[in-house]
Amino acid sequence: AILNQEQTITGYLLKVNEREAEKTKYDYPASIFIRVKGQLLKISVSEINWLEALDNYTTIHTTAKRYTVKLFLKDVLLQLSPDMFVRIHRSFAVAVNQITSIEDDTIYIGSHALPVGRQYKSELMKQITLF
Repeated sequence: AILNQEQTITGYLLKVNEREAEKTKYDYPASIFIRVKGQLLKISVSEINWLEALDNYTTIHTTAKRYTVKLFLKDVLLQLSPDMFVRIHRSFAVAVNQITSIEDDTIYIGSHALPVGRQYKSELMKQITLF
């Protein structure tokens, strides 16, 4: 506690243990590995255009291919940088740098149109730079 001359508490000093601070710092991967037919395939995170939830599976859409993993969308997003990906719908998350245009409640990644849910729109607007 921080005390003034009258010995009353005016504030608190929080000491953070260095080890605890390191635990909260998380480096996000530049690439991920996906199991495809018994083989681990390396995919660069920068190649991912969007993610699509299908029950307890997530489809990862890249420019070249689609890959399906047995993970919930929320669990996949925990492994990826929140600066790079934003959830736009209950079933979709997009790579912010892959968005080509936004029109009303629709995001376009190239010619692919993805819906934007009402509750996710404000978070999307925080992630993009608007002039």
